[in-house]
Amino acid sequence: MELEVGELVALWGGRRSGKSTLLRILAGVERADQGEVLLEGRPLAGHPARSQVVLCRELSLATPVADVCSLLVSDLMAFGLRQDRAEQLATRALAQADAGEIGALSICELSAEQRLRAMVARALLCAPKVLLLDEPLLGLPGLRQEAALGLLDALAGRGMGVLFATAESDAFATTVGRTLILDRGQLRGQTAPAMAEVLELRRPA
Repeated sequence: MELEVGELVALWGGRRSGKSTLLRILAGVERADQGEVLLEGRPLAGHPARSQVVLCRELSLATPVADVCSLLVSDLMAFGLRQDRAEQLATRALAQADAGEIGALSICELSAEQRLRAMVARALLCAPKVLLLDEPLLGLPGLRQEAALGLLDALAGRGMGVLFATAESDAFATTVGRTLILDRGQLRGQTAPAMAEVLELRRPA
């Protein structure tokens, strides 16, 4: 399969179909039995920009920091950033995830959609080129699913490749660019983005 920057792609499959395993392989967390993962045409394992592929993970309720913004700031300070710079970048990431209003909330206070936005903001701290999400629509009612998909579509529109796994059957059909189906170890659907038709240029007679 291929994923281009600017794309929003859904990976659909039933429970225990292998969606999470595939995402972990694409993120470099697990190694595939066969084949390889390429980033910009180079093997992911040795790619200098490997950190630009981010797998969104669930936020832990046992986090030691007081609120969402403090969590993002502590992540950045762990990489040596000064606190004022870390706070600036954390605020920007929350704004990019349309989550500015939840910065002062603790993790346990967040709704399912707010937790998704907080996870996305955390992923945006490293300005990824590829964002992978495992079941981001889980637990969201229909209207909130649309809002979540709107966020992912906006991220793709900013030049990021976004791939999300889901067991939902039709909530995303009109939003995503492509839908891949994982069933019994087989990936089906349009596994590469369609190329635009090449038209021959002719001078006017």
